[in-house]
Amino acid sequence: MDVAAKAAQEEARKKAEERKKKSEKPTDPVLSAVSSQPAPPATLQFSSQVVGTTSKPQTVSLTNNQSTTLNVTSVSTVGPFAASACPTSIAPNGTCAISVTFTPSAAGKISGTLTVVDSAGGSPQTATLQGTGTAIQLTSITVTPANPSTPSGTPQQFTATGNYNNGTTADLTHTVSWASSVPSVATINS
Repeated sequence: MDVAAKAAQEEARKKAEERKKKSEKPTDPVLSAVSSQPAPPATLQFSSQVVGTTSKPQTVSLTNNQSTTLNVTSVSTVGPFAASACPTSIAPNGTCAISVTFTPSAAGKISGTLTVVDSAGGSPQTATLQGTGTAIQLTSITVTPANPSTPSGTPQQFTATGNYNNGTTADLTHTVSWASSVPSVATINS
């Protein structure tokens, strides 16, 4: 076989593969996870999130694989998740990026669903949403003033502030136990 015949044969093989790939494309819009390995049905896995705080957004794409305009009726979530909307219509081969966040209201593993209702024959399209809520925990206590210096016999008021993993603080002055590490130098009065 000469070089020209081999090249023609290779070109014919490539064209056949392209036709096969095009024929395998679905005709309905599908949701696919952009930030991880796409797999129908799409799944978004959120990292552990402190109860009452909102995660960084993750993205799901709605792609119109039809030859006609896709009319989007609604984008909604079930569970402690929120999603951005899509435009009311998506052109053929067009895409809408849907931003999804997770705000747990309780500790533990939590599942939900993202649902897109549209004019496609396979509507609605759904994606599974998963995350874990973690309890609010005290992470540290800040005592102020940190390095006090007062004349002998002069009282010094201290404040204890609790710092929590959700970014909040609380005055713990009256709920903590106070003690002096050197009672001969300083004593504690309630």
